[in-house]
Amino acid sequence: MLKAKDITDILRAYPRLKDATVEEDVYPILYKQIIRDMRVMYQTCRLVHADLSEFNLLYNDKKLYIIDVSQSVEHDHPRSLEFLRMDIKNVTDFFRKKGVTSLSERAAFDFITADNIPVDREEMVRVVEELLQSDEATKVDAGLEERVFRQAYIPKNLFEVVDPERDTDLIQEGGKDGLIYAKFLDVQENKLQVEKTSEVDEEEEEDSEEDEESDGDEEGSAEEEPNKPRGKRHEDKEAKKERKQKVKEEARERRKHKIPKSEKKRKIKQTAGKKK
Repeated sequence: MLKAKDITDILRAYPRLKDATVEEDVYPILYKQIIRDMRVMYQTCRLVHADLSEFNLLYNDKKLYIIDVSQSVEHDHPRSLEFLRMDIKNVTDFFRKKGVTSLSERAAFDFITADNIPVDREEMVRVVEELLQSDEATKVDAGLEERVFRQAYIPKNLFEVVDPERDTDLIQEGGKDGLIYAKFLDVQENKLQVEKTSEVDEEEEEDSEEDEESDGDEEGSAEEEPNKPRGKRHEDKEAKKERKQKVKEEARERRKHKIPKSEKKRKIKQTAGKKK
């Protein structure tokens, strides 16, 4: 049977975190809770809130409740990672103003998106506590690293990688952890190498086709040496035509997923400017 107090609590709307009266020593508890909740939302619900802040969090009895979830986006949304990064910024800014020792935005991002941590409350509590004890996870270099992280480009798949050559070199030098998006693309040296050489291979294929045609015309009138293999130059015209058509179609399909050159140059210039 419900008591009068329970009925009152049900009828009374919980205040937004922004307007709630919270004891100073409770803020650290709330911060740890919301970071865990964001991970559960991302890993289990497969959602990113996309507008999380003190305005969309209700407070009652040392607990937070996330509202306005209907506007959330799923993992496959093209801007889901950008929205997640903004949610982290909003939450971090609020709790830092309350004097809470928080994770760096990059560390919080890595914790929420990590797929090697069980989505278990006790385990998450342990990991968050360990991260908060780590100088590296809580370090904020005068806001510089935060600003770089907030503006860094995060591709969703290999076709959106702006500079595969640079990233391949970075991986070869053991700097894979420096790539924010590595975990989302399952980046491996051989995969980036394929992307790195795809354009070159395409151009070489087209050049080789032209060379074969010109060589074929020149050699058409000359006597071929007996029993000497000639490779593709020995095939008939119809087979060559079909093969060339197939190569063009495959190249056309690859180009559908490529970033426009103007956009790619803009992002490379932007990324290079941030590293200075």
